[in-house]
Amino acid sequence: MAKRRGGRSSKQRAQAPKLRWNDRERCWRFRKTIHGKEHAFWVGRGGNGPDDEVAYARAVQEALLKGELLGAGQELRAFAGRHTEHIEVVALQVEDLHRFFNRPIREVLERIVVDQEIPDLLRRAWRAAVLEEAMEAKDARIAELEAMLAAHGRAAVTDSTAPLADLKTKWVDSVKNDKKSAGQSPNYIGSFKTNIEPFIEFLAEHDPQILLTRDLEANWRAVADYREHVIETANEKDRSKAWSKHRLDKARLFCEYLVKNAYLSMLPRAIDRHWSRVGVDDPSPTFFTIEEIHKIWDAADDRLRLIMALGLNAGYRQADLLTLERGEINLDKGEIRRQRRKRNTAQAHKLWPVTAKLLKAHLKAVPDDRPFGAGYSNIGRELTTFVDKVLTKEKNQDPRRTAKSFRSTGAQELERIVLGIAPHVVDQYLAHGDKKLARHYREQELAALYDALDRLGEFFGLDGR
Repeated sequence: MAKRRGGRSSKQRAQAPKLRWNDRERCWRFRKTIHGKEHAFWVGRGGNGPDDEVAYARAVQEALLKGELLGAGQELRAFAGRHTEHIEVVALQVEDLHRFFNRPIREVLERIVVDQEIPDLLRRAWRAAVLEEAMEAKDARIAELEAMLAAHGRAAVTDSTAPLADLKTKWVDSVKNDKKSAGQSPNYIGSFKTNIEPFIEFLAEHDPQILLTRDLEANWRAVADYREHVIETANEKDRSKAWSKHRLDKARLFCEYLVKNAYLSMLPRAIDRHWSRVGVDDPSPTFFTIEEIHKIWDAADDRLRLIMALGLNAGYRQADLLTLERGEINLDKGEIRRQRRKRNTAQAHKLWPVTAKLLKAHLKAVPDDRPFGAGYSNIGRELTTFVDKVLTKEKNQDPRRTAKSFRSTGAQELERIVLGIAPHVVDQYLAHGDKKLARHYREQELAALYDALDRLGEFFGLDGR
């Protein structure tokens, strides 16, 4: 059979470079051993996969050029030794001419004119080429370290020149993944991005600008300046102490993320145990009157009535609703028993007849394990807007009654019912976990709580409406 025109001989095929595709780097790895020393390079970057013929052809061409450069080293020295004692000068000239005129090295060797005065342009071209090869070698070494560490289940060592703005995006994405799996609300997850962006902007505007992780490590005083900036802004704009604490907490968590993932070798010295201690303002709960409760109830549909009933009956906030699971509801006994996610404390409530009726209809319509998972992420804002509309409350009027105000109203009226005789009942209702007395009664006795909840239901009188 005749040999196909344009085909390669068996000798040529045997000499073709051996390339290995790497999914992580999206290119091929080329290895060549010269005088017992192995050299490794990444070639054909930007390929779409091992079957990308165009990228593979480019990779082969790059590999052949790398191999030619490596193999010609000994020829350069031998040639220079025959012509002059200045071996390095001749070697540099050959290398410069090869790169500058884009000619094969062997052709340069045949036509070389030994001249000790090397033009500056060629010298700069040579230095740029050497720097490029050094960077390629560094990249290859980093890739090897990342592969080694990933194989041992550890975080990959990263470059200290990584931009803080890019790392902020990575951190926010990791927070989303962690918090979603823990059942946290979208508003809570979004607070991480909202509170970290001012920190990155402040560092970028600092003198000198802090844009890379190594800049942050070298200019740790900027972190201390940011704390003062947050406190001053809170005082000037009459912000709450909780606002300041949220800003500082997110900056600290971001720096801890940088250390954990090896972008920083250690936390900035300004971040100590007092970093985010600004003191939190005393809570200022808002309440509804019984007339307002009835007015809102009469105007609401079953969806909002269920949220109101759980807020008054069980003291549920939006986060309590979103994390409620079907298995924690026992309609046969007319109660809900669960572990509250916020404090990981036991929580039990006897349901009023109207609450049980609305909840039963909702469970029948929603087959999910978390009945309030889909479609309820903004229920707090939706209920607040509805309350403002019914009570003709202006949006910027203060104080506003929110979804949490139903919980506060229920606790206030429950405290009036027990009249200080059984103070643990209110703690049981709110599922507070910091009092030993409340913990004892939560675990041992629920009769007093259930009796008080019956009387609370009679007070609000929602069953007959």
